[in-house]
Amino acid sequence: MVILTRSTSSSKSTQPSSLKRDSPEKPQDSDSDATSQSSSKSNKSHRQHFHLHPFQRKKVVRGNAFISRPSRLDLRTLLSEDNPSRGFFTLFWMAMAFYTVTTLYQNWRIEGTPLKLSFFYHISKDGFGLALSDLALILSCFTSVLITELFVFGGIPRAAILPIQHAWQLSWFSFCVYWVFYRDWPWVQSGFFVMHAIAMLMKQHSYIATNREFLLKRDLLTSLEKKHHALVSDLKRNESDSEETDIDDNAELKGLADEIAQLSTDLNRETVSFPNNVTFWNFADYMVLPTLVYDLEYPRTTVPAYLVEKTCATLGTFALLYMTVEYYILPVLQKMPTMLLSDALMQLLLPFMVCYLLVFYIIFECICNGFAELSGFADREFYDDWWNSSSFDEFARKWNKPVHEFLLRHVFLESLHNLKMSKNDATLFTFLLSALLHELVFAVIGKRIRLYLFVMQMIQLPLIQFARLPMIKKRKLLGNCIFWFGMFLFDEISEFARMESPAMFRSEEMSLVQIYIPLEIAQPTVAELAEHGLIEFRDLNANVNAFQRAFVNEIRRMDEIERQLRFLQSQIDKANIKVVPLIQPLHYSLSRNQQELDEMERIINGHFDRLEQMNSSYEALNKKLIELTELRHVLKETSALLHQGDRSGSDTRIDPHHENAPLLTTVDDDFLESMEHGGGTQLEFITGVVPRQRMGLFERILFRSLRGNLYFNWAEIDEPLNDPNNTDETIEKNVFIVYAHGSQLLTKARKICESLGATLYIVDHSYEKRREDTQEVASRLSDLKQVLDSTQNNRRLELKKVAFRIEEWATIILQEKAIHHTMNLFNYDQGRKALMAEGWCPTEMIRTIQIALRTVSERTHATIPPILSKLPRPSEAPPTYHRTNKFTSGFQAIVDAYGIATYREVNPGLFTTISFPFLFAVMFGDFGQGFLVFLFACWMCSNERKLAKNKWGEIWDMIFGGRYVILLMGAFSIFTGLMYNDVFSRPVRLFESKYDFVQENPNSTLAVGIKKDGTYPFGLDPAWLLSENKLIFLNSYKMKMAIILGFIQMMFGISLQIVNHRFFKRPQSIYAETLPQIIMMCCIIGYLVFIVILKWCMTFEGRTAPSILNTLIFMFLAPGKVEKSQQLFSGQSEVQMVLLITAGLCIPWMLVGKPYLVWKESQQHHDGLPTARGGYRRLDVVNGDHDDIDDDFDDMDDIVIVEEHHDFSEVVVHSILHTIEFVLSCISYTASYLRLWALSLAHAQLSEVLWDMVMGNVFLVKGEYMQVFALMLGYYFWLQGTIGLLICMEGLSAFLHALRLHWVEFNSKFYEGQGRKFQPFSFEAVMKEREEGSE
Repeated sequence: MVILTRSTSSSKSTQPSSLKRDSPEKPQDSDSDATSQSSSKSNKSHRQHFHLHPFQRKKVVRGNAFISRPSRLDLRTLLSEDNPSRGFFTLFWMAMAFYTVTTLYQNWRIEGTPLKLSFFYHISKDGFGLALSDLALILSCFTSVLITELFVFGGIPRAAILPIQHAWQLSWFSFCVYWVFYRDWPWVQSGFFVMHAIAMLMKQHSYIATNREFLLKRDLLTSLEKKHHALVSDLKRNESDSEETDIDDNAELKGLADEIAQLSTDLNRETVSFPNNVTFWNFADYMVLPTLVYDLEYPRTTVPAYLVEKTCATLGTFALLYMTVEYYILPVLQKMPTMLLSDALMQLLLPFMVCYLLVFYIIFECICNGFAELSGFADREFYDDWWNSSSFDEFARKWNKPVHEFLLRHVFLESLHNLKMSKNDATLFTFLLSALLHELVFAVIGKRIRLYLFVMQMIQLPLIQFARLPMIKKRKLLGNCIFWFGMFLFDEISEFARMESPAMFRSEEMSLVQIYIPLEIAQPTVAELAEHGLIEFRDLNANVNAFQRAFVNEIRRMDEIERQLRFLQSQIDKANIKVVPLIQPLHYSLSRNQQELDEMERIINGHFDRLEQMNSSYEALNKKLIELTELRHVLKETSALLHQGDRSGSDTRIDPHHENAPLLTTVDDDFLESMEHGGGTQLEFITGVVPRQRMGLFERILFRSLRGNLYFNWAEIDEPLNDPNNTDETIEKNVFIVYAHGSQLLTKARKICESLGATLYIVDHSYEKRREDTQEVASRLSDLKQVLDSTQNNRRLELKKVAFRIEEWATIILQEKAIHHTMNLFNYDQGRKALMAEGWCPTEMIRTIQIALRTVSERTHATIPPILSKLPRPSEAPPTYHRTNKFTSGFQAIVDAYGIATYREVNPGLFTTISFPFLFAVMFGDFGQGFLVFLFACWMCSNERKLAKNKWGEIWDMIFGGRYVILLMGAFSIFTGLMYNDVFSRPVRLFESKYDFVQENPNSTLAVGIKKDGTYPFGLDPAWLLSENKLIFLNSYKMKMAIILGFIQMMFGISLQIVNHRFFKRPQSIYAETLPQIIMMCCIIGYLVFIVILKWCMTFEGRTAPSILNTLIFMFLAPGKVEKSQQLFSGQSEVQMVLLITAGLCIPWMLVGKPYLVWKESQQHHDGLPTARGGYRRLDVVNGDHDDIDDDFDDMDDIVIVEEHHDFSEVVVHSILHTIEFVLSCISYTASYLRLWALSLAHAQLSEVLWDMVMGNVFLVKGEYMQVFALMLGYYFWLQGTIGLLICMEGLSAFLHALRLHWVEFNSKFYEGQGRKFQPFSFEAVMKEREEGSE
């Protein structure tokens, strides 16, 4: 044990300089110096004559003496006139105040309430239970007083003190950790309780250890007093009359007296002495003190000076901490499953650091100072200026002084002296203990061991050594920057270590929940749940017609509003007005209550009615405009026709019976003029306009219907006119005039005109009247155009108002319609005016759903809140839900395309993230082409926010969705390209070749490669790629590599069956299916891999190497026989025979084993309750309903486990088919992996051919200018061929083959894929479906 004394010069060497603490210097006079020197000499003499107690030789300095001093961030110190930075302190808190007010105001504007309480509900859960538990924890610490009294007053042997102490502390702390798991608190409550337990554990340890130290000191004091008394008696007895002896001058006696005085000082203080301190009152006083190190007395203050100030500071700082977590951390954490890790890191970097600083200020400045005020503790240096630290060891000494003092006194120094450790070992042990405690806290909080925080704590050791480098040590600013960078990074990583990672190995555990929703808050409750998107609701009204459900009228109402919005959108599109996009980032801000919906419906109806009225007015005016325009042209052209006669200008009269006569007979000008002025017989006429495309048909029908008894003429209108039926289109028309005699002919002509779409107008015979009509039409046209322009402007202004909010309205209506469709799935309890909803949700998200329900209840001020309860799992299998982010979603989509995982079975998506791009790269391996693919993927990933908005078609969406898959494909292709030493089909000499080419025959051009010592460091030696037998070597190398890779992946897939069977509790499947499959696979394909590797490790001097293919073939054709020339090792024939027999025995094992075990199990449980063989079981309620079952399923009396009946014949048939499939696939699937060799070889050869045909011929061009031109042209064609042929086409081929290997060869070994995907009701999915539908 360590003796802690006030000061000794010899003890300074035992304390590490990095852990010393400066004590206030005191002036010493010459007498004190002399006394010190004399004491030193007497001590030396004393040690020469007396055998000291071992405890005395462990005397060290306690460098943590308590003195009266203020804290660094004390308000009076910061605001004193001597502090030049006091203004920045004021600015900081003013900024925090503005930050608080701004956050509250923005939340009030968006959500109608200034403060969210979701985090409050989270941290206040089981608050009463936590308070009682914490009180019990504190009271249980008083057991340390009883233990101390036992060994101080009870006479317990000294050797039994340490075992009793550590046994009590271990059992006490273990129960505290158990209690956290038993209560199942959220992470805040769990973290608080376990950290408080650790602090109380340190206090108990220090109290017992220090009193044990005092006890040993008292024993030593008693021993020294006896020795002092004996020495004085001896000196007096040996005193002679002839020689005087001065006892006071005896150095030995004086040194012993100094030791006794020092021990007496340590055991007896002004206010208390040992063992009078071992009382409950003294321990209670120590428990209130803000220190973890026990001592007999501490410096004290008299009157509490600023307790109220610290209380206010605590509450204010906690409010800042609460708002930071509520508004800047929780929203990001809720989106973490769908976010990329880098995005989450960037968004949480600053909030986490702010929370860290605020928590530090609350604990060490507010709470510690508050307890110091209550207890009168004067030493307020709970921390030092750690923000100026230039290394992590300096930070460890300064930021948490109470813990540092405890570790220094009770861990570091005790390790040095009790455990005889060296200084470095003691430092490592201290860090190891600290790291384990940190990891324990996070393990309790996260309910799992991850070792993230332990690793980060231990990483500080090399960082401390790095900070001691002269380059860093001399540059304090650089060291401080490195320290703060590490603080930002470690703080955020530690927070991510606490959070749950997305479930990729298995799907999320799902729970069936029931939600009681009062009808008055049903809409906002469903909207809040849709915002989170965590529940897949079940249809509880499957037998009810869709038109008879509770909210059909609301849906019809939304359909009507949606129809009006579609009409408004079409009008906006016609007017070419830009719609204002939706600005709000959250769908939640768009949900509305019933009053707001009514107001919105009124506004939309108003816009709809006004636009309909404007449209009808505009159409009527536009139709009138068309009529006036046509009338203007009719008046103009008719006057010309009446004056000109025949438009063709022909004056020759042709016999109407002649074959060249026109269809409609014309008359001369004199005749028309006489008709016009009343001479001769008066002819009536009709005029109008007809579409030009119908003129031929119009003439024929008139002629045939009137039998030629008419005069017809026409003229083209030189400008296109608007179509009356569609004002957006124009049509070319002609003006016509028809003369006929008699009302019957004219009536018939009018009917023909109307049937052919002609428009008739009345034109007067009088020229003056026609001129007046023309002027009147022109005037009316001018007025009408002004009215149309005004109407169009008003209509456009109205549409602009609609365009400003139509996107918001459409989103709200779409969401409200989806909400009411979902509410139609619920049971409507008319008596209680409530809805009962059931649905599947991830079990870990139940608390999040409960917080959302509380938020709705608080925001709506509901008298009855919605209630969530957990139901027993029904017979149906739960949906499968894998939480993915932008990185893993592409790989999970590959697996989901094969089949959705069965609930809770092993998900291949986790392994696909590495194996898929790797197998692709094995086939595609080329450094240059892989680098181009990698650059393309990097461009997509770096611009993903911008590119996500582009709608470039389905192919682009598929490529962009798999951008991270392409990124890894490119990265792995770079690696395999370096392994193949292939850069655009050209080898690269990265290192010195290990072959020298020597021309053995002078008459031959063939050179032979001579192997040098050593091996090429990385990848293939370029000498092989330049040799004549390159293709033979690469064929053998890649073929065998493909077999090895295929065996590894298939064996891994078979091994995953064990994980599934163990999880679903199907042990019979392990012994009857998986085990024989593994044995058979190893006996055949495993043996093939073994001889491949063995052949690589052997040399064949003087004989031909045996063929592996022939060895495997003759293993089946001639079992037990191996020719000597084909033998690889002695006893090969016997080994092959044993392997072949073993593989043969596995076939009946797989064929009979499973049916036998099933039959045996059915016989054993024929009269009892059969055990479930599936991964999940169906629970039926016999007595009572679901409400009688609590959340933890403690009362299982009314629940019966029912197993689905499987016909024994089905089991036999399944076993036969499964055995045949595996035996055949054992060889065929292995051969399928040869595609890795074939595709890789084909890709390399095609790349080489492209280079030789294009660039190879370019280098043969003669002439300087021609070489430049040929190089540019050849490079263009080579690049186009590389991108189009090698990257796109060959890359697609390699992608499809890698896909086949995963779907067929790998997934079929263990993956059932018979589940259904979890499809929660969420606004995000609704909006995505709308966008896809609009495309």
